Amino acid sequence: GFARPHCGIAQCYCWLAVHGTSQSADVVSLARTASERAVELDPEMSQGLAAMGSVLALEWNWKGAETAFRQAMTLGFHASSARQFAMLLTLLERFDEAWPYLQRAQQIDPFSYLQKVACAKFFYLSRRHQEAIELFSEPLRFGPLPFEVHLYLALIHAQLKQFDDARRLAQLILRN
Repeated sequence: GFARPHCGIAQCYCWLAVHGTSQSADVVSLARTASERAVELDPEMSQGLAAMGSVLALEWNWKGAETAFRQAMTLGFHASSARQFAMLLTLLERFDEAWPYLQRAQQIDPFSYLQKVACAKFFYLSRRHQEAIELFSEPLRFGPLPFEVHLYLALIHAQLKQFDDARRLAQLILRN
């Protein structure tokens, strides 16, 4: 009878779908059911609406996803919800709108694995390569970098024709 577990279940199903489960359409359907239940149980919980936004994005309903995320943001700021909304805006190539959500999530959740990956993905897709190199070359104040961040950095170095740096990062990924 609590909304939060249903929201978590919806997010887990969304992650399974994003990461290539063989039954992704079925998993998205399960995510929809869980997110609808979360919103039904607590329509004022921002994470439930954010979970619904993720489901709608996976269903390719961009307008509906954006509406759900915007509604979630009016109910209160949550770092993971903001990060997910920023990734939707990034995929829609609305980089200037996405970045403030990632920055605010970074202030709240700087040690998060997902936050680091989201920033790296944002910098890569927005072609803000120099900012990525500067940010991720700083001393590791917030813990080690996930291998996905190293992967995006390698791709960035390759696009900048800095092949030695790209190769070094690729070898680091392989070793780890």
